Amino acid sequence: MRQLSRISRLCKSVYLYCWLSPAAKANFYFECYGKRQAIFMTFATKCSTMPQFREILEIMFQNGARYSCLDRAQVCPILQLSRKLNAVEYIKLFYTCNPHISEDHMRSSLLNAGKNGRLDLLCALLQIDPTTLTPTILALKLSKKNVVFDLQRLILDQHMELVQLLVLGHGASYSAANVAFAIKRNYLSLAKEMISTHLGGEFTQLTEDESNLVWNALGVSDASHIEVALAIGVIPTTTSLLESAGVNINPYERVIVLNDWNHLRYSPVKPDSDVRYYLNDIFIKAGCLIDQVTIVNAASTGSKGYLEYLLSKWTDQENYLEANVIGTHAIHNAFMWRNWELVEVLLMACRQWAESSGNVLDEVNFAVLGDGFPPIGSGYPMAFDDAYFFEKLPVLVRLGIYSNEVYSSALEEVALHFYDKDKRQETITCIDKLLSMGAQVTSKSLYTSSYDGWERGRATVRFRYLLDKYEVDRQIGPDYFPHIIREGSLRNDFPEAVLLMLEKGVPITNDVLGAFYRTYFDWAAPVPEVVNFLFRMVKRRNPLRETFIGWLETRSEFDLHEYEVEFTTFYFEEIKKHGFRTSQEVVDRAEQSGKPILAGLLRTVLAE
Repeated sequence: MRQLSRISRLCKSVYLYCWLSPAAKANFYFECYGKRQAIFMTFATKCSTMPQFREILEIMFQNGARYSCLDRAQVCPILQLSRKLNAVEYIKLFYTCNPHISEDHMRSSLLNAGKNGRLDLLCALLQIDPTTLTPTILALKLSKKNVVFDLQRLILDQHMELVQLLVLGHGASYSAANVAFAIKRNYLSLAKEMISTHLGGEFTQLTEDESNLVWNALGVSDASHIEVALAIGVIPTTTSLLESAGVNINPYERVIVLNDWNHLRYSPVKPDSDVRYYLNDIFIKAGCLIDQVTIVNAASTGSKGYLEYLLSKWTDQENYLEANVIGTHAIHNAFMWRNWELVEVLLMACRQWAESSGNVLDEVNFAVLGDGFPPIGSGYPMAFDDAYFFEKLPVLVRLGIYSNEVYSSALEEVALHFYDKDKRQETITCIDKLLSMGAQVTSKSLYTSSYDGWERGRATVRFRYLLDKYEVDRQIGPDYFPHIIREGSLRNDFPEAVLLMLEKGVPITNDVLGAFYRTYFDWAAPVPEVVNFLFRMVKRRNPLRETFIGWLETRSEFDLHEYEVEFTTFYFEEIKKHGFRTSQEVVDRAEQSGKPILAGLLRTVLAE
């Protein structure tokens, strides 16, 4: 026991001697771990929690201690030093050893400092003299470190000094969401600074697209927010005007065009209170003009009252007499609501404009949307005896809203949708009605009529009836014939619809032959009779016998795969029996374009 007591006292003496001064502690780490690992080990052994830690570091740095993030995978000292109360002093001290700090560690330290609003710590980490700090310097330094702060979080945490610097000097701090957030939080000067910095002094207002993004983030239901946004450079837009009335505008589709009847399942949009009209008034007083797009989208709502409200505002505009903003798209949308009163509202406004502007009523030109906007259809009869459609559509055709081709488009839709076998006669009656109005049987209507409720490419009653009335253009051929081939020939049954079209005299083209090629890519012998029938119809002296294989080669972007060789060999053997040949020029072209396997097979069908 005496010996143990003596050893204990001796150890205590050694401990007090070795650790009494910071110099002794620093020397201990040097001797144990070396100058490159000493700093890291002070953290690993909790020396960093001692009151003398700062003095220990000073001595270590004075004696050549170094640190590099490349030496250790553990937590970097800069991350731990940044969390201390006197972090700025420690960071400055740490930098005296010229440490190598990884980009990730530096970025994490900067983000933590910014999150806590520690502008002084940011300056220390970035080695910026606080007395010379400017928004531009801070922005440049942060940009080099690829650091972007959550501005909205900083605003919520009231770190406004840092926010102000970021807004004034950091272009990346601008976003529609940040502007809207600042407005909602009543930081109006901050929101204005964001916009001013973004615009760079050359302009005073955002563009229409930029403004729409702000309105989308801000919302258009609070009058005070709207007025503030308008005052600081966000312009009133057609989209914001309509959305303030409850009209939802798809940001990727500037114009709403109704080309089917699906919207009839929903009630027309109606501004739910005087507040909506009040919000509209704010936008209009701020300079939002009622233009063609406004009327088109308003007509898509189906709301007669709202449409009348906008038309009354249009008549008050200074540019009212310059041009008629009621166009074909607007009247089309009104027609698609199956509400003729809505159409009459627009037509009456056209008449009033014509009288006021001195134009002859019969010469009123309806505004037509330019390129880039979706085309208009006309829908199709909702029933076999759709009185609204059959009575009102001709009126709009006479007015020039629709061309005569609208009847053919309607026929294509009827051929697709009216496939109920129990109402065949009603379908035929409806088709005859459209034909009497001027509809033409197109190849598309043949294609759509081949749908039997399950599959396309069928020789349905509708298909047979329309095919009988189809006028064949023997020079061009129907562009939808290849579609019928692919749809009708994919099944194992006999493609009757295809044979009926061939018997009708539909011209055989490269596209038609190519459709058979793609359809029967994996066929097995024997060859379907329809294919032999098709090849036999390509008579001697028909140029297709000489050009089709070359046409097929140009459609082959890559060489044949191994699994394609057997089929292609078989295919070439079959068409060779029917007199199809190619030229050496086609073979050479295949070789030059990197298709040696195909070139080899093409040699088997060379013309003698």
